[in-house]
Amino acid sequence: MRLFLLKLGFCFLLTQPTHAQSVPPISSTHSLMNRSICSASLQTDKTLTVKDFGKLVSLDKPISIFNPHDRQMYHVELLGYVAPSEDSSLRFRIYAPERSDAELAEKVGLFYLLLYHEIHKHLHLDHPAQQPISVWLSPTNYTNADVGGEQFRDQIYIYNIYAKRSSIEWCRELAHEYGHYILPGVTGYTAPEPWANGVLGERLFLYWLSHDVTDGTIPASSLPFCTPADLEAYLNLQIFPLISRIALAQRFSSSWLSRQDAVGMDNYTAICLYIDDIYGSHTLLEAMAFTEPSSNSPLVTAPDFLNGFYKAMQNLSSITLSIPLIPHPLHRLLLYLPSGLWHIPSNIAWQVVNDKLVIKNHTLFVPQSGWYAIHFTTLPSLITLTRTLPSR
Repeated sequence: MRLFLLKLGFCFLLTQPTHAQSVPPISSTHSLMNRSICSASLQTDKTLTVKDFGKLVSLDKPISIFNPHDRQMYHVELLGYVAPSEDSSLRFRIYAPERSDAELAEKVGLFYLLLYHEIHKHLHLDHPAQQPISVWLSPTNYTNADVGGEQFRDQIYIYNIYAKRSSIEWCRELAHEYGHYILPGVTGYTAPEPWANGVLGERLFLYWLSHDVTDGTIPASSLPFCTPADLEAYLNLQIFPLISRIALAQRFSSSWLSRQDAVGMDNYTAICLYIDDIYGSHTLLEAMAFTEPSSNSPLVTAPDFLNGFYKAMQNLSSITLSIPLIPHPLHRLLLYLPSGLWHIPSNIAWQVVNDKLVIKNHTLFVPQSGWYAIHFTTLPSLITLTRTLPSR
């Protein structure tokens, strides 16, 4: 796994989205941006602790920061420490224009602590402690473009903060920009934007967050913007249809991931959600780690990721499949199965659709790695397949 993470880190650095050049240096009236922080040396007037996830710390003295990127003054700063909350665990700096925006800054900081928890838990991704993300809650959109936010390396901008936004829109926008920062970049799209990791961040992070709220890992009272009902509605609208697009398909076509339009980005997002939901986050991580750009391009595309998934599946000794919790009657599932002999638990009744597959005495013979439709007489929540080595 350590090798996977090293490869993933290299891929991430290689394919980071570059919406623009890095943010110009912040005005020298505030030097905190350019030095590491020791919490023992800070004078603070408020610490907001989120149990098991981290804490937000505000400074007790007034600040005045001019950001030349959006040409705005900022007077509120919060420091976001992830659990365990030590000096080296600073991951976020949240900036807001006015003291009256402190409550909004707290909500944004809390939400990012929750997202960090999800990403670190599922994909083991992190960002450098000596280079925390700066999140700027800007009252304007200096580009006059129809965008809710932007990400420039370790700087995230959320624009038009005084405009009306629904609770789930706040969650979506914050997750989108964090996805651009933390997830490996898959690119080549003509719509809705060139890089797919923002949209994937929205879908993936909010899906994980909803799961943890549902099972009680994260108390519903800890959600700073949305409610569990908001997340459930989002899943029904944006998540389950994408998982169903793969899981319930009659067949799989690699051409789905070759499209460069908005449908193509949805297809890439769908396969990532499908892998995470059915094969587990560890398999999604390994698929990302095995993803390499094709020989004629330094950038990673969706077909490259699909090949990474296939490579990640080849040498597995066992596969644990989770049945997706999509709100549809489910007795048929499209699965990617590596070639070989696989033992099936005796309490599971399978019926293969493809005549190339053979099931006998609870052993599934897959002659060639590929996508196969499986019918279930009774539907378990988990299925573990164990590779059977041929006797010598």
